[in-house]
Amino acid sequence: MKKSFLIKDIFKDKWLLIALIIGLTIRMAYIAEPVKYDEASTFLGYIESSNILRLFWYNTTNNHIFHNILTKVFYTIFGFSLPIFRLVAFASGVLSIPVIYYICKELKQDGRFAAITLATFPLYIEYSTNARGYTLQTFIFL
Repeated sequence: MKKSFLIKDIFKDKWLLIALIIGLTIRMAYIAEPVKYDEASTFLGYIESSNILRLFWYNTTNNHIFHNILTKVFYTIFGFSLPIFRLVAFASGVLSIPVIYYICKELKQDGRFAAITLATFPLYIEYSTNARGYTLQTFIFL
């Protein structure tokens, strides 16, 4: 029997809800940090460019093309602000918390530790508030 998980299931488990609130709160505290070098080079080199083909230019292994495409979409719709610039990484980082929880549940394990660990892990928090593709890659991999 295939079991599916719905968004309303998130509100049924208090530990998952606590992990999500903690993860969201911590990440929101760091979302307006100053722009870092990698973010600036990504924005200036790929996202802000008027040439749309620059998004697909893979001239360095540190270029996350899918992240740049999604960020360009949000940048075009909402304009520039740090939270919008970091929205893809932020959302991917927060959404990874319930995903890892439900992966653990599917494997007949307790997902509380994994969810709380991912919500409070300092490096993952930094990646979640850095406009780079690392959390998006993690989210897609999960």
